[in-house]
Parts: sequence; structure tokens; C-alpha cells
Amino acid sequence: MAQSSCPLSQRTDVPPPVKFIAQCDREHNILKHLYDDIVVAQNKTFRKTTIAKILHILAMYVKFHFDNEYAFMLATGYPELLEHDQVHREFIEELQRINQNYLAGGDPYEGIREIYYGLATGHIPETDARLISFAQTMAATCPRTNCHRCGP
Repeated sequence: MAQSSCPLSQRTDVPPPVKFIAQCDREHNILKHLYDDIVVAQNKTFRKTTIAKILHILAMYVKFHFDNEYAFMLATGYPELLEHDQVHREFIEELQRINQNYLAGGDPYEGIREIYYGLATGHIPETDARLISFAQTMAATCPRTNCHRCGP
């Protein structure tokens, strides 16, 4: 009897679910540290170019993290892909707006606090939690026996 196909069995461009979950945790911690860098910069006298660099790194890392999530969602047929991706696009646009506003002389901190609060209280514990749950279920219920891509 032929085994059902695993959606990741022929994919090497995305991590298996268990590794994806650990990767997301690491990336979320890095995002928190970048936010902390901005808070430290706010409380000290930093040159404008230093703060602009931190904002740029944050924006680039958010995009990197979201691209990783998107690749996993696409490869696995995640049912909430479009909604999740739309939220990511809105976060990226808001970070770009904050960065442009800062370069024009505005204060980035209120916008950054709002974004971080949204990530910490909504996106990560709710939206990302559903994606993580999907990945956990996928790892536990892969149709292939001893699947090297989905197993631990």
C-alpha cells in the first residue's frame, strides 16, 4: 500500500515543522532584542544615524522573519496564509512609515511601541500561535511513516 504524500517530503527550502517552531522562537527573541535596542537608544543620547541604523536593521529583520514564515506557510498549504501574510505586510508598511518619519525629523518611539505591543500581545500569541499549532499538528500527523521531514 502506498503512503500518502507529505507536503514537505520533496522540499529542502523550508525547515521541518519542529525546526520551524524553534526557528520562530529564536527569531521572535531577536525581534524583542532589537526593540530593546530602540528603547535603550531612546533613554540615552544617540546620534540620529545610530537610531536610523537600528530602525533599518529592525525593518530588515522583520522582513526576513516574515519571509521565513511565509515560505513555511506556502510550502505546507497553511489555510490562513492570505490573512497572516496581510498582517505581515501591514507591519512592514508601518515600520517603513516610522523609519521615513524619523528620517524627516519625527519621533519613532510611539510608533515602535505600538508595533511591538501589537506583536507581543496580538500577533505572536494569537496569529503566530495558530501557525505554530498547525506546525505541531503537521509534525504529529504526517501521513508518511517515520517522515524525515516532519518528525522530531
